[in-house]
Amino acid sequence: MRCWLLLLLCWYSLSLCAQGELRISHQYTQRDGLGHPSIYVLYEDSRGFLWMATGEGLNRFDGHQFKTYYHTKYDTNSLAHNTVNDIREYQPGFLLIATANGLSVFNSVLGRFENERIHHDALAPGKGANVTSLFIHSEDEIWINQNGELDILDRSLNFKYRFTDLPWARSMKGSVVRFEAWQVDNEGRIWLPTDTSGLQVIDLKKEVVYNRHYNPHHWSLLDF
Repeated sequence: MRCWLLLLLCWYSLSLCAQGELRISHQYTQRDGLGHPSIYVLYEDSRGFLWMATGEGLNRFDGHQFKTYYHTKYDTNSLAHNTVNDIREYQPGFLLIATANGLSVFNSVLGRFENERIHHDALAPGKGANVTSLFIHSEDEIWINQNGELDILDRSLNFKYRFTDLPWARSMKGSVVRFEAWQVDNEGRIWLPTDTSGLQVIDLKKEVVYNRHYNPHHWSLLDF
């Protein structure tokens, strides 16, 4: 999907229009097939499709038309919940979908959900986990923010460990990440803006978390 598709949908982010240089070439609404006006995340996969996490289903845009996927009651291989919070392609052709009631896996090549690929029962569809954010950290780690915890899965979606249970990381318990960008700096530290406890800086090498309560370097960004 060409980058201009992001601009076509930026009517949702009205604040961008105030920059003056932005020109809207087309406006897409529910009349055009958009499933819901509340778009939380836009994500482009490796095949060029643009995916939208919305308040009422998962949307796909192929440059011409929209397709929406919804939760189907009693169908374990449908979208886990219609409130979609985040989307990441964890393997080529396979999307991990974060919802308000667990994870879903979508095979974008075959066009179907394959939720049986989720091997950690606590994160399976219908188990009550409100998954708010996803982060692909390395070749073999997927970070899952759910119910104030950070769980680590491998690329086969097997549970590895709960990061927030580590003695040096327990201060992050209760942290909720919504629609925020995880960033990794040149030293490998993870900079994570949270909704509940401000900016967290995770240093995996030194096994320490910097935040407003522990800021020995006096980073001003942590004071907010």
